[in-house]
Amino acid sequence: LGETLLSRPSLAETPRSNAVYTRMAILLPWLHFAIGITNNLQITSWREWLVHGVDINPPDQALLGGVVSALPWNLKIFAAFLSDVVPICGKRRLPYLIMGFALQGAAWVSVGIVGDSISFPLLALQQFCTTMGQVLVGVMCDTLIVENVKYESGTQVGRLQTNCQLMFAAGGLLGTLLSGWLPQYAHFSYTLMFVITGASKLVLLLLVVFLHDPTWKREGTIGESASATWGGVWESMSLIRVLKPLIFIFAFAMMPNNSDAFNTYLIQDHPICAWNAAAGQCDSMVTDDSGTLQYQDHCRAFAEYTCDRQWGGLGFSDSMFSYIGFFGSV
Repeated sequence: LGETLLSRPSLAETPRSNAVYTRMAILLPWLHFAIGITNNLQITSWREWLVHGVDINPPDQALLGGVVSALPWNLKIFAAFLSDVVPICGKRRLPYLIMGFALQGAAWVSVGIVGDSISFPLLALQQFCTTMGQVLVGVMCDTLIVENVKYESGTQVGRLQTNCQLMFAAGGLLGTLLSGWLPQYAHFSYTLMFVITGASKLVLLLLVVFLHDPTWKREGTIGESASATWGGVWESMSLIRVLKPLIFIFAFAMMPNNSDAFNTYLIQDHPICAWNAAAGQCDSMVTDDSGTLQYQDHCRAFAEYTCDRQWGGLGFSDSMFSYIGFFGSV
């Protein structure tokens, strides 16, 4: 909603030639394809690492995914608003696009370097920064599409947006498959996948250089520009046909879901603990290569009625888990 309401053509924009539009019509779909790949490249490694690396339980995973990572999406309209009223070096889109890629790249590379020793608060900060970068990238890409669609006519109308969405979906499906194939068949570690994801985001900065973002000249002060833009946004949001869907979206987003528990169930192996009736105690079911029981102290802390409820799962491989994500996306 934000990028649609805030990306109206400005009278201060310089005219663009057909050659510029043709270039953008080629670059933007391929940029979306690359974004789709890099967005999903770490998805399997991330889930596996949360379970087998830093050992984050499903409730904390839900906190990371449902609260920390969801918060930046609620700031999406403000990202669009900021880019409209506060241009950087006369540009309204590309500087924020660069910031988005840089924020994502730095966040993923950092967690790949720190690895299993990262604390939960730092992990939450990493997820917030990563998602905030993704929001900036998404909003700026959408605004670039909107600002170029207005130059389409006849049978061209809607072609750019359609091509971008198709390429983004294709890239996402390919990235989902690679997220499982590379760890399983190329034996890439999960933290290496994070570094590759971050480096890929930074490489995309090279493509940004070729995108066209017209120089924008402000008419009036920042306050006047912000007031006029926000007035238009509020006027649109006050419409019943806009306000009702907004309320539904916010209410739906706040509803709890079982995705974190389900994904952990798919990834984790069989139950960690089991009740030993003969000994009258809760024993571990996990052993190392030498046959020594692991997590024994952990299991002994539970009584009979809680012992068998300790977390376990199906033990899906990396590639199998990526296929679940692939068919779910399709």
